Amino acid sequence: MVDILIADDSDAIRLVLKEILLIGEHNVVAEATDGAEAVEFYQKHKISPVRQDISDLQSHFQRRKALYFHLGIMPNGIRDRKVLEVAPGSGHNSLYTASLEPASYTLVEPNPTGVEHIEKLYSDYPELEKNLLIKQVSIENYESSNHFDFVFCEGMLPGHPNPLAALKRLARLVVSGGTLVITCCDELSFLPEMLRRFLGAFLVDSENTVQEKVRLLMPIFAPHLDTIKGVSRRYDDWIIDTLINPAVTGNLLSIPDAISAIKNDFDCYGSSPHFITDWRWYKSMVGEDPNFNQVAINQYWRNAHNFIDYRDTFYPRSKTENRLLFEICKSTSVKIGKFEITRDVCLIQEISENLEAIEKITGNFSKETATAFKEFRAIISESSINKTALKESANFASLFGRGQQYLSFIRR
Repeated sequence: MVDILIADDSDAIRLVLKEILLIGEHNVVAEATDGAEAVEFYQKHKISPVRQDISDLQSHFQRRKALYFHLGIMPNGIRDRKVLEVAPGSGHNSLYTASLEPASYTLVEPNPTGVEHIEKLYSDYPELEKNLLIKQVSIENYESSNHFDFVFCEGMLPGHPNPLAALKRLARLVVSGGTLVITCCDELSFLPEMLRRFLGAFLVDSENTVQEKVRLLMPIFAPHLDTIKGVSRRYDDWIIDTLINPAVTGNLLSIPDAISAIKNDFDCYGSSPHFITDWRWYKSMVGEDPNFNQVAINQYWRNAHNFIDYRDTFYPRSKTENRLLFEICKSTSVKIGKFEITRDVCLIQEISENLEAIEKITGNFSKETATAFKEFRAIISESSINKTALKESANFASLFGRGQQYLSFIRR
């Protein structure tokens, strides 16, 4: 039996989840309806697992500059502008934005531990503290008479109890002609992490403390993270936020869903990875709607297979084929989420069958990717963890999706 917090804004969905959990003899300790309650996990354990390695501040700033370049944000574009950042975590990424000298910079962070980290961080960089305002409040409860030239929100919407509602609330804070930057993550791009989360469910006991779980999982997954070039996040934070945090198995947010939610007021402008290409002649784009949003959605579906494995880039495929791949990945993630709750061993075989289908599909464009899924199936082939196969799974060890994608929008 484990203690579980249910987070969803729908009374009906919470009721169904509660009934399922009670059948499994689990203890529903609380119910949450919004993002403020969902961050209780961080508050309870007094953590903010989103810290970055900024020992080399110049390299950190170069990474952020490259991101903004992908998103179409030039460094001098932020100077003397009003900027809002929602859920900045420990604030490390905000240092670069602050260095661009905005007229005002408001940080809205609901986690008190995150706020403490931000305040401590800026005490080390007092020259960047000018025009900085920190608010400890959730986006659901944040009120402002101001509208902002730039609104940033990284890593919050995927996993939020109602990501589309939160997105629309963010959108209302952007001035006409202003820029909104968000992150997306879907069941396709996040599948490799979900598979590691599935392994983690076998490798630790639900009664272990967060610190004990990190200690047990670190030697297993640190070698996986070592294969990623340019990783700047602390490994213990990644393990807590990806493999332990219960909110991860909640609602994700795909690129098509995000674009569609605000398409009437915003045009998709840029992305990172930079997958959006538009070969139309600019003189032909005359009329009320140049269809930037539909172009971006079409480009996503043609390139969705590129999000499952960051190690290479493949030619575009048909939207129909990629939608099928997406649905199988989504089904697999749902089954993993159910397994975490019910520990139903029948789900292991269903997950393995899904992965066999994914192996066959990915084999059409990447032998390396297909081999990684084959290795994972060997790890769980006996309804338990084959630790020898896990140690020898070199392809799976280096399999990571392009888990978090950035989108920039311009308000019409």
